[in-house]
Amino acid sequence: MFLRYEESLQEIDPSVTLPYWDSLLDQYMDDSAASLIFSAEFMGNGNGEVTSGPAANWQTETGPLTRNVGVEGELFLFEEIHNITTRTRFVEICGMTRDMESYGLEFHHGDIHLWVGGNMAELNTAADDPLFWMHHANVDRIWELQRQNALRAGVDIDNDYPTNPEDYGNENHAPDAEFGLLRSDLRVRDGVSRSLTQGIYEYDPTPTCSARSLDCGSNKLRCVQLNGRHMCISKTLAEYQRDLEEENTRPQPVPGNNNNGAITRRPTFPWFNPRWVNRNNINPSLPRPVSPEEPEQITYPLIDQCAAFEYKPIQNSFCANGRKDIKEWVYIPVRVIAQRDPSFTKYDSYPVRSGNIRSGSDIYSLNTYTKLKSALNPGSPNCYQKCKSSQTGAGEVFVRTDGISYSGTYQEYAIVDQRLPVSVSVAYVAVKSPVRGKTSAVVSAYDSCGRVCRPSCLNLRTKKYEPCSGAVDITSHAPHLYAYSLGDSIMKLYELDSFPQFNENEIFLSFFCDYSSKWPWQTVINQPLTQASVPWSRPQYPGLEVPNQNSLLANPTRTKFNGGNSFSAVMNSK
Repeated sequence: MFLRYEESLQEIDPSVTLPYWDSLLDQYMDDSAASLIFSAEFMGNGNGEVTSGPAANWQTETGPLTRNVGVEGELFLFEEIHNITTRTRFVEICGMTRDMESYGLEFHHGDIHLWVGGNMAELNTAADDPLFWMHHANVDRIWELQRQNALRAGVDIDNDYPTNPEDYGNENHAPDAEFGLLRSDLRVRDGVSRSLTQGIYEYDPTPTCSARSLDCGSNKLRCVQLNGRHMCISKTLAEYQRDLEEENTRPQPVPGNNNNGAITRRPTFPWFNPRWVNRNNINPSLPRPVSPEEPEQITYPLIDQCAAFEYKPIQNSFCANGRKDIKEWVYIPVRVIAQRDPSFTKYDSYPVRSGNIRSGSDIYSLNTYTKLKSALNPGSPNCYQKCKSSQTGAGEVFVRTDGISYSGTYQEYAIVDQRLPVSVSVAYVAVKSPVRGKTSAVVSAYDSCGRVCRPSCLNLRTKKYEPCSGAVDITSHAPHLYAYSLGDSIMKLYELDSFPQFNENEIFLSFFCDYSSKWPWQTVINQPLTQASVPWSRPQYPGLEVPNQNSLLANPTRTKFNGGNSFSAVMNSK
């Protein structure tokens, strides 16, 4: 597919080759979204509608090309690529029953789709963004590294396609299924044959640096030392422009002096910030004094305990079944109850006893309140390595809708107070309007580190929330538990006729972000529950229903793409 794409490009410009995007160059930056790749010189802006770069002002079938870089997801990690490329059998990196979290190439590649966001985050529109082809060229490169490792181990890689249905999954992936791409003479198993690629193309190596050579080969990259390992990372646009200006005003470097991007001194914009701590909350040692030729030393994974909260708007496409208009959508309020983020370990406000400040635990810490801690019992679920907990206490919980009866998604986030042991917020999300018929959608919630939240639905008889799947049917019958605009939804919720009254009965769906180590959906995998099982009942709402829970597959603990309608892997079938 990529070869055909490159050949199509070369019909217009014979000098074109398809580059691969090695997102490792961006993952270990302070702010990956500020990478130079998201500048007009390269792939254009990464926030909202793409208005710069080669894809500026592109119109797609779902509207303008959009991105929401860095809002969710994660770029490739060193350990992920190492784990994948050290396997010797194809089934180890693609098998549906294997350890996808450790070795699944398809599993991990979806994170980058989520990280770019916008068109890239949806299966039906991902290829609209040129970054799609660059990202998948990198995925192909990683697979080729794994194949070369298998070849060295004596594996016959030309005949290494899995034959067990439990491994290859969908029948379209069966060994003898048609290959497609106008090649009726080929079968799927032929896709691993070297005859399709050998002597046709090869991948250039990724940029590297070392203690002896700090030059990354480009003045747009710089060399740093990551936990003792030298590596190249992208510069930000500001860093690149600053270095370029300095390079133009400084004397030319002495020949043979190995430097990074022709800068003869250590950059004065240090990547390392002494406020950063690792996930085990152990203060790393500060960088030792270095010579101008030595790279900065950094520790990873990181949590910034002092950074100000950064608001990142999400640009939704408002596209439902190809119709691109906000009038095609209605809004529903969703309640979010969030426990204190386990990684938010310290807030500098302490109790005073007998005239002395007791700085052991802050006034909001669960460790201060034994009964409350026992009642909440937070766990320690998996999360993205590069997620931040701000000392301001402001956190994000993303709420997302995915159409079941229609093609379309919507995403927004609620702001929660991470200082408090428990806090409450409201997010307003949209689903397709039920004017032309019943709308079915699934609603999910997860925090900025990918940890999912448990859904519950309002029982109109008991006025209490009960466990549910998060999937809803919405009809046009009265009374409406939705509104035709965000403003109307807010007015219904707060009853602003006189003094505002909070009408909780307008919120039929609630999520509890309790940082449990268990999946929210017991039926997904066999697992014991730490609490008594609550029988699931189907709430009956006038104008709104909740589909049977058993008709759904569920979110993983970290939102990943596993082959559904969107790269957040909310899989639905009725």
